[in-house]
Amino acid sequence: MVVLENLRDLNEDEFKQVYTYIKEKTNNFTEFKKELIVENNQLLLITRICLGLSQKEFAKNLNVTKDWCRHTEAGRNKIIHLKIAERYSNKIENLLKNSEINLEKSLHFYKRYILYSKNQNLIEPEIKFKPFSKMTEEDLIYYLNIIKRETNNFIEFSPDLLIKIPQSLTIFRIVLCMSYRRLGKAINMDQSHLRQYEHLKIKMKPVTRIYLINKIKELFKNIDTKNLTINKISENFRILSGFYGNRNLEALLKNGLNMLSKPNKFEDEIATLLLKNNIKYTKYAILDGVKKSFNIDFFIECNNTKIALEVFSYSNLKKKSDIKAKVCIVDHRFQALKQKYSNLITIMCIKIIGKPILYDYVKKYFDIELLNTDYLLINYYNESLPQIIKMLLLKRDDLFDPLFFCNLHEGLE
Repeated sequence: MVVLENLRDLNEDEFKQVYTYIKEKTNNFTEFKKELIVENNQLLLITRICLGLSQKEFAKNLNVTKDWCRHTEAGRNKIIHLKIAERYSNKIENLLKNSEINLEKSLHFYKRYILYSKNQNLIEPEIKFKPFSKMTEEDLIYYLNIIKRETNNFIEFSPDLLIKIPQSLTIFRIVLCMSYRRLGKAINMDQSHLRQYEHLKIKMKPVTRIYLINKIKELFKNIDTKNLTINKISENFRILSGFYGNRNLEALLKNGLNMLSKPNKFEDEIATLLLKNNIKYTKYAILDGVKKSFNIDFFIECNNTKIALEVFSYSNLKKKSDIKAKVCIVDHRFQALKQKYSNLITIMCIKIIGKPILYDYVKKYFDIELLNTDYLLINYYNESLPQIIKMLLLKRDDLFDPLFFCNLHEGLE
């Protein structure tokens, strides 16, 4: 028999030699003596491969754990006493007697083992990218051009790409605008593994590369690759990197989501106003964003014009941080929706109850924070809102400046 320190590293010719040795020692796979286990514990591995069993299946037949099997095959778990070896030799002998073992089948199982084995000699990457956290937009464009060439502009996907450039996975994520969590969910893979692949902490096995690239290919079938612009991909990069997180949206969402979900009289007032002006709407419409769906207070659609309207009221009796939370949440919803519907028109309608100084505070805050709200109406919504919507539906939105404020202090209650 060929003498090797680790039988997990056998090449095909070496495997044939060990196969022949075990065949002789087991009388053509009809018996399995305890001495064979003590001689070399790793012969259990080759026997398992010849049987075509996984570690889990082999362990179950031996009435041991998978970890026991794994550690024994790796040489970490030593069996040096014949009495202990006898616990397993009889069970293995029964497996051999109930199996049809030959070289052709064993070679097939060996190749499958190599494909799935964690201990194969995996190739080092030819090209390495910076990790996502350290990547700049200039880096992104440089890496993007490399991957575009390698994939023929995201049309041809080969597992060899993940050998040459494992971090092409990072670029795929950015183009698809997917977080680790979302991509992991989409392809049924642990997000922690995706992180490790992208940071080159672990290498991809051949079977993993094939699986990953096929899943990525499926995801790109839903992407219009002809319209993939640098600006769009750079915007995805900013979203994933938290560029728009300066407003501390997570904290604001935590504080404000419950408030926004509660029905209020102001919504009924707006509904009555729209009906009075013969404006048809859908209340609490569900619109799909890039990452998830959003509930919109009022959705109006006519003549290919889509309008999302969010409304809420506020009084001096509440904390100022409450209105910040609400405004940020609504504007963030609009941002997510506009990523999917580029022509969506967004309106925020607010009723402020209190002193004029509150209006000044709110207006100043809005000037800094609002990025995705096309029209903002405060208090004089009863006159302005129907007029704006009708003009928009008539395709005459040029009559209004973006971020339209009803700046009338005397209208405050």
